[in-house]
Amino acid sequence: MAVEKLEDRSLLAVTVSISDAAAIEGSTELKLTDRFVHQGSGGLFEAKGSTFGPDWNADGVNDLYVASGSSDSVLIYDGVTGSFIDVFISSGSNGLDNPVGLLFDPDSNLYISTGAVGKVFKYSASGDFMGIVASGLTRPNGLAFGPDQSLYIADGDSDQVYRYDGSSLSAFIEAGSGGLDFPFGMRFGPDGNLYVAGQNNGTVLRYH
Repeated sequence: MAVEKLEDRSLLAVTVSISDAAAIEGSTELKLTDRFVHQGSGGLFEAKGSTFGPDWNADGVNDLYVASGSSDSVLIYDGVTGSFIDVFISSGSNGLDNPVGLLFDPDSNLYISTGAVGKVFKYSASGDFMGIVASGLTRPNGLAFGPDQSLYIADGDSDQVYRYDGSSLSAFIEAGSGGLDFPFGMRFGPDGNLYVAGQNNGTVLRYH
């Protein structure tokens, strides 16, 4: 084990190296690492949602899937380098328009919310269209799977959260409940409660 100390009047940094591992003690300030995906890469414009998903290039690392709003497509980028790999969903496929939220299920099927047409699309792990699971929404954004395995959909303009149980769509959080205003991102917490970010009033609300 080697210990090296670097000291000046304003900063004390200690580096400890054990074998091929290293740990640096010092500032905890958040810093930009790099630009992972560059503007226009693979035709990316107006990036909306992103998520890590299946290993498309078979290098042992999950790859990054990005919703390209202006081009109405979903693109894949290397999970290590950020370099463009392939188009997963081509522009306007089966009416895809302004994709926003992306969510993979345990079977690697991809659910995509579309703000422009008020629908949630479903595609297989290979990018094949599997159907529309929800329609008649105003501006669906964030998606999440709940403890009951149902799909939950944040619908912005209606100020509601819907639940799709695999066969039917129903309101889970009624319009404006608790002051909910344009729900966007949401996640179920380890406590089983649903945390919903309201875009228009800058709050995160919790629902049991």
